Amino acid sequence: MIFIKNNLNKKEKRQFEIFNALNKDYCKDFYYFDGKKRISIYRNEKLIYSLFNKGNLLIVFDHKFTGVILAFKYDKYYELKCLASILKSIILGVKWEEALKYVTPFGKIDLSTCKSLVEGKNVKNVLQLIQEKLLVRELEKTMKEIEDPSKQTQKLELVITKHAFTKIWEKLLQLKGRDKLCIKLVGINVDMLNIMTVLRLKKLELKPEEIEAYIIPVYHLLNEKDVKRAISATTEKDSIKVFVASRYVDVISPLTGAYEVREDLSVFEIALKRYHAR
Repeated sequence: MIFIKNNLNKKEKRQFEIFNALNKDYCKDFYYFDGKKRISIYRNEKLIYSLFNKGNLLIVFDHKFTGVILAFKYDKYYELKCLASILKSIILGVKWEEALKYVTPFGKIDLSTCKSLVEGKNVKNVLQLIQEKLLVRELEKTMKEIEDPSKQTQKLELVITKHAFTKIWEKLLQLKGRDKLCIKLVGINVDMLNIMTVLRLKKLELKPEEIEAYIIPVYHLLNEKDVKRAISATTEKDSIKVFVASRYVDVISPLTGAYEVREDLSVFEIALKRYHAR
């Protein structure tokens, strides 16, 4: 995922050429998706400028290459999300044929690697592919503390999501508000994730302090007070009332009646995803 700043001058373009040539650790993992396949943009200046001139290559850029690093962080999130799905398959004892329905290969984790890891049924082999040691320790701690497989996999995914989006937001803040589109895209995504985390964990009857551990410490349209009030509410239905009073009222309020009947939180998740995609 690569974002945009339209006004690259000649000096910045030259800086990008140099960066692209020298920084293998970042650029070798960058791809352009043409609708059918991924094409590496590493050292492919012809493709880079072709895409840029057509408006298909979107770059956030400053003199420290923050935009390139931000894109790299997003790629890492999707790799981690893939590994989370593999962990889920192993912990729940899902066979590869079934896991294939929800395991999405990304980056260095290709289809054959996914298949090998799922069939190998060895959690340690999956964790070895995660470079962030602090995250690995947090995942290992979660697996030790929670015995129920379904709750364990849910919380492992929450740990990974919190880690990834915290890192993405840190890089985004380095742009110091110069790219409002990025802030909007990431901010709404994080708000959505936090809303659904609160509602799902409230429904599981977790204590407020337990829920707070999985909240991404990023607030966009949803403010921190809203989140804390929702966490402290008695039930998920009370939490929904808090979010109805927030800036997401137009998304959540029309669906409260449907939830009363179905008690399926996915109605809110689908609506929030549609709002984000607008």
